[in-house]
Amino acid sequence: VGVSKEFGGLVHLIREEEVEQMLGVNNGGTVGMRQAVLTYMMTKRTGSVITISSASCTHPTPLLSMYSATKAFGQQLTRSMYYEYKEFGIDCIAITPYYFVSNMFKRSRATYLAPFPDSIIDATWNVLGYEAEAHPYWCHWLMGVLAKNYHDTGNGLLGIMKQSKARALAKGAAKAKKS
Repeated sequence: VGVSKEFGGLVHLIREEEVEQMLGVNNGGTVGMRQAVLTYMMTKRTGSVITISSASCTHPTPLLSMYSATKAFGQQLTRSMYYEYKEFGIDCIAITPYYFVSNMFKRSRATYLAPFPDSIIDATWNVLGYEAEAHPYWCHWLMGVLAKNYHDTGNGLLGIMKQSKARALAKGAAKAKKS
């Protein structure tokens, strides 16, 4: 589960209700779900906690600062839980994908860069129990390696995000004109 501002934006321009919604869904929902299932998993001495975070929390992501910070919360919580709960037979892993087809990234078809969620889930089973966090989908792993080794990721992504936002706003304006 995740909530973000539709086109991203500067932190000081995000409305208070949008901030509260992001914190509540992205962080409150993450904690609430864990508290609801961990006691049961501990008594059974088995289970898995898979957090779908976001690659945006693994490096600077301008115009998605608030969203990526909320996703960093889930990533850090799960990475720590990986060690805390292993002795109870519970596997915890934070998955940090880039774009994938979802309600947040609406596409009618998948691409290598933005697959259907099944591709990410299928790849997750191979690392569950062995890693605290991962980019299990091969293309996202490669993108993560590139982002980690690109020394100016923040500025590069800022340019990309500004272009994407401009395209989306122009597309929305064109649709509004046709109506």
